[in-house]
Amino acid sequence: MQELAVREPATPSFSMTPRNLDEAMQFAKIMADSDLVPKDFKGKPGNILVAIQKGLEIGLSPMSALESIAVINGRASLWGDGMLALVQASPVYEWHDESQSTPQKGVCIIKRKGHPEHRSEFSLEDAKRAGLLGKPGPWTQYTARMLTLRARAFALRDKFADALKGLPMAEEAMDLPAREPITAEVAPTPPSSLKDRLRAQLEPPAEVVESVEEPTATDLGPDDTMIVFNDLALEIQAAETVKRASEIFNEAVDKGQLPKVKIDALKVVMQERLGQLAKKK
Repeated sequence: MQELAVREPATPSFSMTPRNLDEAMQFAKIMADSDLVPKDFKGKPGNILVAIQKGLEIGLSPMSALESIAVINGRASLWGDGMLALVQASPVYEWHDESQSTPQKGVCIIKRKGHPEHRSEFSLEDAKRAGLLGKPGPWTQYTARMLTLRARAFALRDKFADALKGLPMAEEAMDLPAREPITAEVAPTPPSSLKDRLRAQLEPPAEVVESVEEPTATDLGPDDTMIVFNDLALEIQAAETVKRASEIFNEAVDKGQLPKVKIDALKVVMQERLGQLAKKK
């Protein structure tokens, strides 16, 4: 009688994917001290926390998010190869073709299920009009490659906006000028409350002034809530002064758009930025 081989149950693979906010915070702190994370995330658990959250929204594991997401000019973006990999994982992706690219013109043709094929081009003339030719760095060293990546960015964003969730390509974002803070001349008004008087003396604050009441979320949906959280976290990380970082955080608390769990996460980003600014002095 032939004996049947019995297969032992597979041992679950090890995973560091956070299951809740506390684990995400702990993971971010561990990775910030690791030599395996990209240098832009080294010593920045706040940025790591935002990158992980953004990655989970678009289907990336924490480690993949840290490899594929870059924070440029205060905004999250995806490296070109990571953006393509994300689109290729979409169930509606069929194929793409960049073989028609030349040293004079980048070409990307992409096909989405149920849609006609879509073609995007970016030529040397386009690069010249955009002021990209002759720039130190990749545009001088790898011009043909950058033309192809720019054509790819247009094609992927045109046909797979649902998979990319509004994230731009990092190679494209690097060419955009840094956003300048918008200021307006406003006549000063006397503080109307103790909280306002304390904020008026913030330079720098001993600690962040918070609302004593638990913020109540508005009718924002889950996706909108995450977009608001990510934008605020990136703004705090880009703040150049303690006062500006505090203003962003306190305004978020006052608006009550975010639930308490997101405010707590934002507080972690805030505390990290305050520490970074303190070291600069």
